[in-house]
Formats: sequence, structure tokens, C-alpha cells
Amino acid sequence: MEADFAEVIAQAKVIGSRYIVLAWLDQSRRGAADYRKLVGNLNHWGAEARAAGLRLAYHNHDFEFEPSDGFVPYQLLLDNTDPQLVYFEMDMYWMHKAGQRPEAYFERHPGRFPLWHLKDADAQGAMADVGQGGIDFPALLALAEQAGLEYAFVERDNAVAPYDSIHRSLRAVRSWE
Repeated sequence: MEADFAEVIAQAKVIGSRYIVLAWLDQSRRGAADYRKLVGNLNHWGAEARAAGLRLAYHNHDFEFEPSDGFVPYQLLLDNTDPQLVYFEMDMYWMHKAGQRPEAYFERHPGRFPLWHLKDADAQGAMADVGQGGIDFPALLALAEQAGLEYAFVERDNAVAPYDSIHRSLRAVRSWE
């Protein structure tokens, strides 16, 4: 994204995406100065994406909730990026793993979370098929309008039997309707 954001926009348009998502920060880019620089980059990229008819989002993991030089990176990003330009793709598993309550973020920053990863956690904190763990997805989905939800992605990293995992997760999602 830093090297050629115009190309990122072009690629997003080719595949018909409505969103460009910054999905991961390398370990070497997680210092206080890096997060402060990222705020500026996200606002800039968000403006460019918007001008191109796209939206920009940031995907969380658990490390964004570890305090860094007196601030919590995720909160820094939410508080200092333009809500009209920068959105967030909330990963429910990583929120849970970090001990965070998505509801609190929806209340404090309504409309900023149009993308969600529905990924569950078992009692030991490992990833589980959606609906097989402890995350109360129906309660979270009841807050979809407040959050600004447009798309929810069922996900499980490193499933031993991916197709079985997809089917179990899909059955759970359908049971919530």
C-alpha cells in the first residue's frame, strides 16, 4: 500500500471490490511511531479510496490492544482517523482473544465497523468453528445496525478439515436467522 496505492485501487476495481483492507502489520511496524504514522497513511489512503469510489478498512488482531508508549494502538487508530474515510474490519476472534468487548466499540464508534470476521474461540482460547465456541454471535449481530455492518465473513484459520468446518459454521449461522 505504501509503495503504490494507485495500483492497489486499480486492482480492487478489477476484482469488483468495494473495500480495500489493510489486513496485517508486520512485527517490525508495530512501534509507537509506526502507529502514529499509520494514522496519517490511513487518512490519506482513505481519501484516495473514497475519490475512487471505494472504502478503506483496517483489520485487527490482538496485538493492537497491547499498550504501546502509553496508548492502545487500536484506540489511537479509531480516535485519530477520519470516520468518513477509514473504517474497520472487526475480527471477533481476535477481539475475544484480546479481552475486548465489541459492543463497547460499536457504542463509542457507531457505523465504523462495516466488515466483520465471524471466527469463534473455544474454552482454551483456540480457534473453533463458528457456533462451536464461546462468542455470542447472535448478541453481536443484534448490534449490526449500530456497528454499520455490511458484510460478515465466516472464517477459521488452519482448520484441520476446512470443508467440514465451513459446513458446521454455515449450519450455525443459518440457525441464527
